[in-house]
Amino acid sequence: MTSSNRCSMCGKRADTCICMGCKAHFCDDDFQSHRGILINDLDALTVERGNLQVKINEAISNDQSSKHLLATIDEWQRTTIEKVKQAAELARQQ
Repeated sequence: MTSSNRCSMCGKRADTCICMGCKAHFCDDDFQSHRGILINDLDALTVERGNLQVKINEAISNDQSSKHLLATIDEWQRTTIEKVKQAAELARQQ
């Protein structure tokens, strides 16, 4: 048998399965092992994606809170400046 007809993991047994993702040849036992590895990798990526989504949501929430806080500060600044101007004008008139 040629090397392309051998399991890419054990190299000894004739292949019966081909992984459509990596195009490697496997025997039944090693194909199941390869599949298990891929499932574990996918599970880890799914968890990582979920964690990243939580971080993104927190960042968006913090950004919105920061924008609200900055808007409140800007309004306070405008109000304070207006009150100072009014007080200065009143002082000039007296």
